[in-house]
Amino acid sequence: MYDVATARDRDGDRVEDRSERVEDLLNGDRLGYGEGDPLAADSYQNYPTEPTQLSAPKWRDWVEALLSHPAVGSYDDAVAEATPTADKVSRNKWREAIQNAAGASQLDAGELFDLGDDGEQNATEDALSVLTEAWPDDAVRSDNPLVVANLYAGRGLSTAEIARLFDCSEDHVRGVLRQCGLLEGAENGTVDPTDVKDLRLGGTTVSNLDNVERSSSGGLSVDTRDFE
Repeated sequence: MYDVATARDRDGDRVEDRSERVEDLLNGDRLGYGEGDPLAADSYQNYPTEPTQLSAPKWRDWVEALLSHPAVGSYDDAVAEATPTADKVSRNKWREAIQNAAGASQLDAGELFDLGDDGEQNATEDALSVLTEAWPDDAVRSDNPLVVANLYAGRGLSTAEIARLFDCSEDHVRGVLRQCGLLEGAENGTVDPTDVKDLRLGGTTVSNLDNVERSSSGGLSVDTRDFE
């Protein structure tokens, strides 16, 4: 059974000690400096710290690895991965340095970007597919409270992560979870799950997380132990 009190206490945050498999799915090849595993080196410590460094030949392999990664589909993407700075002037300097380094290495950046345009989108779709593999494709929707509740309370995702997977607003996700009683805040038609043993949504229970089974009523239950 979902621990409703714990889910509510999280107030939309992720579970801190969730499984490594979930972490890898969500944060493996995610674009952005510090957003996941580094895309162009083994560690962010092996990234250049200043754009002027890229004029040195030693960084050409790094530039090629950066521009050829499937998650990088433009120079803006490359800058987002190369540096955490949000300063516009600094980001322009990084962009110019990466462009110059690509030119010096005779890299066809346009061709590489064409290959990687859909990289991050594909990674997101793959993550959603694995995390919801027990559900029929037509059930995997951001307005399906069973699926959203399982991602939040069963898999330990944050509301922001769920919104990213479904490409919807975080407010929408929070609204669905309030309907389930997994976030504080009343919604019309909500049944307080603390008053009942099972949280039933549309006639299907989300308290039974045994291996995927179809009950006599046609409901689905999902095994969170696959992600432990």
